[in-house]
Amino acid sequence: MKLMIMAAAAALSTCGQAAETETQAATAQDGQAQSVFEWTISVDPSGYYLPSNGLTAGGWVVEHIFLPAPFEFEAWRDTGADPAEVPVWVEAHPQGAEPATNAMGRQYFPEAVRVRPDRLIIEDGRFTFEADGGPTGGILISGQIQPEHLQGDAAQPDDQGQALIGGAEIGGERIRNVSFMHWHGD
Repeated sequence: MKLMIMAAAAALSTCGQAAETETQAATAQDGQAQSVFEWTISVDPSGYYLPSNGLTAGGWVVEHIFLPAPFEFEAWRDTGADPAEVPVWVEAHPQGAEPATNAMGRQYFPEAVRVRPDRLIIEDGRFTFEADGGPTGGILISGQIQPEHLQGDAAQPDDQGQALIGGAEIGGERIRNVSFMHWHGD
């Protein structure tokens, strides 16, 4: 009798482990389906994308979008790193936030946040940055990078150049016809 109880307990334990493993696998597959990162654009789009005419929506002011050099993105992807560590982000601060000044005399916003995408597609003719939730209530920037307006060798961004054009939705508020100028950084 004791042997039968032990055998039944072992069988139940194995079934429970199998069910738990299947649940973990399904959850992992769901997570992978939700996180998409594609980077196939034929030019180097790296740098900062600054709103051409300011971008305020959903109570947030977008400061910039940052895209790393392609090799940095590939290195991140090849390591299988956490999607929360993707080297791409939108930096924004709350509308009405007061700036502070750092030791070098530059202004910054202490309440600024960096929002990383859950889905990112950068290819010829298509740019999609989508982040669900977070402090901004979600961000979607969708459009296309225009290679002819990437900064090149200039020291400052071309404020007439529209390197990224499209639309945005931040915190549920939609804005059409947004554009960003490109800057490699300092």
